[in-house]
Amino acid sequence: EKVNKQFYKSIASFFERLTGKNDNKPELELPDDLNQDPSILEEFSIRLIGRIVFCWFLKHKKSFQGIPLIPKEVLSKGAIKEKYYHMVLERLFFEVMNKPINNRKPEVSVYVPKHSQIPFLNGGLFEPHNHDLYNGQPNWNLKIPDDWFTDFFEILERYNFTIDENSTVDAEVSVDPEMMGRIFENLLATVNPETKKSA
Repeated sequence: EKVNKQFYKSIASFFERLTGKNDNKPELELPDDLNQDPSILEEFSIRLIGRIVFCWFLKHKKSFQGIPLIPKEVLSKGAIKEKYYHMVLERLFFEVMNKPINNRKPEVSVYVPKHSQIPFLNGGLFEPHNHDLYNGQPNWNLKIPDDWFTDFFEILERYNFTIDENSTVDAEVSVDPEMMGRIFENLLATVNPETKKSA
């Protein structure tokens, strides 16, 4: 529980950096017409953090062949390159995880190495939302500093992730998939402080 609280506190600080909570300048920049609406910034940030943490768990899950479902060449501190969100993560989310392997564009391998070992997930988490501003090509008016990802991944790499909620192995020092629900629930509560609920 102590580790979970510490982990959530770390996640919340990165949410605050993106959205400019606590009177800081938002590190997330959307096109001018959307940038004025704090709720759009907050909801985008929740989706981004949720997608990344979900993928981080998949890094620790292996296929029947013993291969991680998301390779470190795609998702790790060492994988970060210039304009990482547009060059790698958008492709990972929307062109790889949102599409069956046979439907993926050949050029996706330039941006997402070993994409054929990454599963298609049809639960909706990786479908482009209207405010994701992705229509097959990056929208360069959406800006997230690469330093944000470097700092975020550095924190994630400090934790031991387990894919089994009931695992007793290192249970006192591990983050398990139940944490995903807590992150969404608590961050969404910050979006709607009156009801503490989301639609």
